Amino acid sequence: MRLRHVTIALLAGLLAGLLGGCGGDRAEMERLRAENERLKAQTEGRARPVTDSKVLAYFARDPAHGTLAGLTPGDNLAQAHALFGQESRARTWASEGRPITQYEWDLQGGLTLRVNAEADGRIRKVAVAFANPEGVDIPTFSGLTLGRETYLTLRQRYGTTITTDLQIWGAQGLYTVAQRAPLANSNLRMEFVYQMPAGMGQGQLDRIEEWVQRQRNPAILEPYLGERAPYMVGLEEVR
Repeated sequence: MRLRHVTIALLAGLLAGLLGGCGGDRAEMERLRAENERLKAQTEGRARPVTDSKVLAYFARDPAHGTLAGLTPGDNLAQAHALFGQESRARTWASEGRPITQYEWDLQGGLTLRVNAEADGRIRKVAVAFANPEGVDIPTFSGLTLGRETYLTLRQRYGTTITTDLQIWGAQGLYTVAQRAPLANSNLRMEFVYQMPAGMGQGQLDRIEEWVQRQRNPAILEPYLGERAPYMVGLEEVR
């Protein structure tokens, strides 16, 4: 990073010299100005990440239709099959006395689609999970850009309407954190899921669980998750 700052300073000096000289090479001056701006953008973190075009294609309809990968709760499972073909795997459990089946598709670019549907095929929840959430830049529902939003930006955006829960996820016993907030003017809620950093001791996790689950104070999570992007984003129907 220090070398990059030096490079910017040198370019700025050359640019100043050209501007101050008589009859300077205008093309060279413009080239240096453009290079200086490019390096400044990278240093300040303003350069947008490059997202695989195949991944972007799954979200092409999202900003206009308020969907997630082209689907929304209330759609039918047949629509998911029409868009993505046969699922990669499925599992079923009981929820509120009803069987719910979760279907998963392993898509290109490290993207996984998860759809929870009732026995009649009605979709209750749709979620997408990314192998590398920091490596995407995807405009989607409610003006959210996946890959840009972080734990802290979402807390700031939704304020007291967002809830935070620490939970054990799956058979591996991984600790994850879920933020949930209602989607305006709908019966849907948004969900953003983060995995706690690896290598944390059980005592430390127990202390965090005490703060989050029992004292309902998620501030303790900020040093661990503050700048992290969610690895899973979902839309769920609320009954």
